[in-house]
Amino acid sequence: MDKYNKLFKLTRALTYLFILSVLILIFTGFIIGEGEIVQYSVGFFVISFISCLVIGGISLIIKIIYLNSMDRKRRLINALKDFLCSFIVLFILEFILKSSGINLGSIFSISFGSAVGVNFGDLIFFNHKV
Repeated sequence: MDKYNKLFKLTRALTYLFILSVLILIFTGFIIGEGEIVQYSVGFFVISFISCLVIGGISLIIKIIYLNSMDRKRRLINALKDFLCSFIVLFILEFILKSSGINLGSIFSISFGSAVGVNFGDLIFFNHKV
């Protein structure tokens, strides 16, 4: 349990660090415009984004494993339904609006990311009892 709370605190701290890096990047990009400080802020943004993505993903997987079986099953079924619905809707819209070429990779990634985010996003950002 103690490791679980430490992982939650680490995920939350990295999320705040990422938000801070976005604000610094916006500030330096608009105020200063160019130079060495902007390069450092871009590097800080990239590092914080990658670390937030990796630790958040690991945290999500661990929290999914420790869910009770009914909650895990319900969330997985809802995620699969959301994924299929959004995939079909995006595919039809892409077919109607861009009949020249359909990009299945972007449709898949948008559908998968939104389904996982909607159904499991609260596990990353809120501290639930395991």
